[in-house]
Amino acid sequence: MKKYAKLIFGFLLLLVISVACTNDDSNIELVEVHQSTSIQNALNQLRSYYHEDGTINEDMNPTNNLVFDFCFEFIYPLSLSYNNEVIVTVNSIEELINVIINSSQELYIDGVVFPFDVTLYDVESNELVVQTINDEEEFSNLIADCYFNDPCICTEEYDPVCVEIIANDSVMVITFPNSCYAFCEGFTESDLVNCENNTECAIYDLEVITGNCNEDDTYNMTINFQYEEIGEQEYFDLYARNDELIGYFPLSSLPLTIINFPSSGEDYDFVKVCINDNPDCCKEIEWLPPSCIGQGSNCEITSLDLIAGECNDDGSTYNLLLDFDFENTNGQEFFEIYFRDDVFYDYFQLSALPITINNFPSSGLENDFIKIVINDMPECSENIEWINPCFSDTFCYEYVFPIEMIVDGQVWSVNSNEHVDYKLSIGGELIYPLDIRIDNEIFTVWQGILEGAYGERCD
Repeated sequence: MKKYAKLIFGFLLLLVISVACTNDDSNIELVEVHQSTSIQNALNQLRSYYHEDGTINEDMNPTNNLVFDFCFEFIYPLSLSYNNEVIVTVNSIEELINVIINSSQELYIDGVVFPFDVTLYDVESNELVVQTINDEEEFSNLIADCYFNDPCICTEEYDPVCVEIIANDSVMVITFPNSCYAFCEGFTESDLVNCENNTECAIYDLEVITGNCNEDDTYNMTINFQYEEIGEQEYFDLYARNDELIGYFPLSSLPLTIINFPSSGEDYDFVKVCINDNPDCCKEIEWLPPSCIGQGSNCEITSLDLIAGECNDDGSTYNLLLDFDFENTNGQEFFEIYFRDDVFYDYFQLSALPITINNFPSSGLENDFIKIVINDMPECSENIEWINPCFSDTFCYEYVFPIEMIVDGQVWSVNSNEHVDYKLSIGGELIYPLDIRIDNEIFTVWQGILEGAYGERCD
């Protein structure tokens, strides 16, 4: 199914290693990876400067220049290593952010290849300079000088001030939203220059507010923004992804409501605003769209029919015959089945109905339950409950130790009933699937286990 394929694809991308090799073994360059607390600290800090989808967090990037907004900027390529010793080389800030946001507690960056270069602002020379970081000590000193734990707190007032610095032997103007941000970077009143001589067209405070869905699966969207130094221009252009022009509109119409805005079908919708005839004066924004697919067409699941077969010899599964009618599914080809509490079970093709599900897992409860959902249309669903043919209240069960439990986000290995009861009493939860023993036979439990569901516990 589409959304699961995306997850798998994203995970595979995360593990890609770029290796250059030839038939001559003498040309293979071996690199030495160093465990680095500093790289972990730096990436943890950098993560807050970007949203979960990889777009820039404008609140954390007032100047749009990482040297001033963050502290320094890596010079690429940069080679890093995961905690499983896989080496990845990133060639841009976009690739680095992709690595950061796809990291997890199980797979994360914990090492770096020295030396590497960074760009810094040098107060003495008032210019951007390149510094080589040769080892962990130098990197740790750099991180310590960044004052990540003592950030400046400034108001959101937009009263821009400018300073001039030297970058690549040329004068570069850095614009801060207000003087507080500039003073936080160590600049003083005497460093400020007249922004009017350096001010370029600017778009800021860009926001999008979504409205109701329409019958054609579109929705209403209101856009608004502020602007400065646009000359005599009276219009702005609005683009979708890949610079596809949506239209051009009078600036005087702001805030502007666009009815029947088409969803992109992506997780986030996107527009780019540009002042007319000024392609260098643009601003982008992404937002989470409302779920409109199927709302206008009244997707329906009807005539839901289910027949449960006899309990199989394993005592915990049985065959299930499932059929239902559907309409207005907006071209979707699959449906999903969930257990209680929205626990995902599997997905199937609509065209395969009626279907027989072999070895359907018993919940152990007197009644089994599923929810059927049309793929990518969570509002189009139907529930059904039936008598569990494997249910019996004449036996007791035992855990097959060890089992795993989670308490406050930490996974524990548990080896006794007393340990289970203690973990449950402090808010712990069982981790599934787990194995239980009934009459010396072992069964796997998938949906959750409640006292009484498999009889009493055999204490």
